[in-house]
Amino acid sequence: EMCGVSKLPMADQSPQLLVEGADPTCSTFIIHREDHTLGNVLRYVVGKQGGVEMCGYSIHHPSDDKFHLRIQMEQNHPKKCKEALMESLQTIDGICDHMIDTFNATVEEKKRVGKKKRHKK
Repeated sequence: EMCGVSKLPMADQSPQLLVEGADPTCSTFIIHREDHTLGNVLRYVVGKQGGVEMCGYSIHHPSDDKFHLRIQMEQNHPKKCKEALMESLQTIDGICDHMIDTFNATVEEKKRVGKKKRHKK
């Protein structure tokens, strides 16, 4: 950590994540290579967690490929901002997995129904 900014390790193809601030209950995360698509979903999911007092995001310029996510926890709450962020990312990952599984199952079901209809003619 240098000058209150620390870098969380991420895979090369993943969004880069920087953390500003030394206070673990009030932090700004800078997420590179992402935009409103993830920013708005993340803001919503983080904000629904217990102990989160405030969560918001901003994109400083339309041509930026990064957003700033600000999380502030309730005073004396045991959960820290980084935990809230990581739990929210896991929740979003689970939601995406569920959506993909549901979509794939529906496509397979439609294929089976379509084959049965063609064989009846």
